Amino acid sequence: MNNFIQTYHEKASRTYLFVTGLRLWLYARASQHPAFYRNGNFNEMVLCLQRNLNLDTGPLHAIDEKFGSYSPSSHLMDDLYANKIGFIIALNFPQLTLKEKEALDDDRKAWAYARLGDMFTERSDQLGSL
Repeated sequence: MNNFIQTYHEKASRTYLFVTGLRLWLYARASQHPAFYRNGNFNEMVLCLQRNLNLDTGPLHAIDEKFGSYSPSSHLMDDLYANKIGFIIALNFPQLTLKEKEALDDDRKAWAYARLGDMFTERSDQLGSL
């Protein structure tokens, strides 16, 4: 067990960004990718995929139902954890409690960090698999 703890600390020290400037850099990098705007871009993709089901564009075909049932975001979180991005974000931007969020007041950067941390709460109990 001691070897596991040592390995965990070594891996965590490589992915936790102790310097505030690097944490800001990580936030900027992560927030520029469409995967983090899933409610907007993925919604647009779903609307496009379901266009023929929702609008009268002619007779429906079996392929229209296949496109309409496809969800582009269904495995996004699993994929982000599989390639360790989810763990890195969860380690550097932890989930805050409601009281901690209320204490942020009008600090926009702190709220942005908190929002990014909220995206990766599903598997934060599995940080040991870094």
